[in-house]
Amino acid sequence: MERKRLTKTVMLIFCLSILITGVGVGTGMLAKASQSQTKTVKEERTTPDEEKQDQNITDKEPEKILSRYETTAKSEETRDQNLKVSCEKLNGTELQPGEVLSFNAMAGPFTEEEGYLEGPAIISEGQMGRELGGGVCQVSTTLYNAALLGNLGIAERHRHSFPMDYVDVGLDAMINEPDSDLKIQNTTDVPLYIEAFAQDGTVMIQFKGAELDARTEVHVESSVLNTILPEGEEIRLSADLEDGARQVLQEERNGYETRVYRKVYNDGRLISEEVLSEDTYPPIRRIVLEGCQQSK
Repeated sequence: MERKRLTKTVMLIFCLSILITGVGVGTGMLAKASQSQTKTVKEERTTPDEEKQDQNITDKEPEKILSRYETTAKSEETRDQNLKVSCEKLNGTELQPGEVLSFNAMAGPFTEEEGYLEGPAIISEGQMGRELGGGVCQVSTTLYNAALLGNLGIAERHRHSFPMDYVDVGLDAMINEPDSDLKIQNTTDVPLYIEAFAQDGTVMIQFKGAELDARTEVHVESSVLNTILPEGEEIRLSADLEDGARQVLQEERNGYETRVYRKVYNDGRLISEEVLSEDTYPPIRRIVLEGCQQSK
């Protein structure tokens, strides 16, 4: 009896030990699996900001490129700042089908509060000076040409007093708040997005969100119909200069009569042609200051 009772007791203890060990091992495996699962979820989880950023990349920067244009002018510190500010305002702009974009409304107002500085600008017919936002016409001109190559609509555009060095004659787009604006219409059936960048006098702008048919080509052609030479020079007496001294106040510039065409080809065959603009840039006479001390 005692031996049987002892045997039963030993067997009971052995079974309990196995049960306790099994529970311990099971709990450890469960904890380990839980930790592993938690780690995996943590690695895959994204924050709301990251989700928003990913959505912006997808929505605002589609890979399809409709058109692209680039201009380069002489780099100058305050002018470069104005180019940068206006491009930052344009960058990421969404343009719905049929919508018209106003450059002045998007990039302006051209004030110190908006980050603009005094830069070189045409302050009157043919005369250079400095004003807030000076230089942003390079951005509007680049935007204009990108729109032309994308076969988009042009609702408003103005020429400068004389052609700009960074673009072919007749392809400039002058803005002057609030009188002169550049307005572009999205004539596609999908939303378009503007990508704009400026650095060291170079401006790059492209329209994204659609593509031209692979067989389609858009050509923009500028023609000079007539060159108009300036007549002589204008002399202005100045008591601030010594007698006989001369100072050129304004260099002479030729005038031009221009015509700009947009031609669309499909498989090398001309399918449409339109006259975009006909401009007359007036000739500009040389203006010379001549010293006249006796007039004091």
